Amino acid sequence: MDKPIISYDSFDGGLRQVHRVTGKIPSELEAFGLGIIHTSRRQRGGELDQPAEFRRSFDFYCLSHLLEGRGIYRNFETGHCSEISAGDLVMVMPGTRHIYGGDKSFYLEDSICFCGRIADSLRTQGILADGVFSCGPVRRIARIIEVALEPTLFAQIKAATMLQQLLLELHAENLELSVGNSSAFSALLVEIRRTPERWWTVGEMARECGLSESHFRRAFHAYTGMSPKLYLDRMKLQLAAEMLVSTSLTLAQVAARFGYMDPFHFSRRFKALNGLSPDAYRRHYRMR
Repeated sequence: MDKPIISYDSFDGGLRQVHRVTGKIPSELEAFGLGIIHTSRRQRGGELDQPAEFRRSFDFYCLSHLLEGRGIYRNFETGHCSEISAGDLVMVMPGTRHIYGGDKSFYLEDSICFCGRIADSLRTQGILADGVFSCGPVRRIARIIEVALEPTLFAQIKAATMLQQLLLELHAENLELSVGNSSAFSALLVEIRRTPERWWTVGEMARECGLSESHFRRAFHAYTGMSPKLYLDRMKLQLAAEMLVSTSLTLAQVAARFGYMDPFHFSRRFKALNGLSPDAYRRHYRMR
């Protein structure tokens, strides 16, 4: 099975490069939803010596596992620059203007490039994201590359399946590192449910977990599958639904118990989540 070829287009006098896939991904892999399009093992890179204005971006997803040396990763979308060392993994999303490589040191890497709707879905769910992550000293990408080098369809699907598993494992491992084995988040969610009348700000939640707001937002979405604001809203309205059915409190009293000072706003949010107004929900479920 022929591999798609990656080439790049140069713009702005060579100061901007877009790396593209010029070959065709086999239809079987397109149907599967994930295809590996390029690999390299123990590729030696030089020091970063491009001008400060240099940018590059990919039309695909890329993982680079640093095996030896030291380097830097710059994300020009966020302006963030990270130092990287052996055991780190750089993850680059399609379209992100970036650069990474050796910083006064050679850069020895295993890398793998891929695309497909499964990768797009993992990105939407926050499982794939730009940045530097812990991967450890074991050459985990190399195992996948070895299988991907076999041209049969079975080997390509097996390699894609191994890649998907690795992406999920890396996400879980780095989530545990970022939230301290999830204990800080577990404690936060317990406290949120213990004080349902309180409207927490993202800053307050982040401080409870000892994280910056940007790190907290990403880790919270990975841990719960939703934003902090949406989680807070849903938690309040689910508890309110229980109270409507199990007590005789008025709508205004129930709303106030969960921090909604305006009963009309409470009713609108309740109906948006549950599909019924609070009064209709109470009548329906009390009759059961």
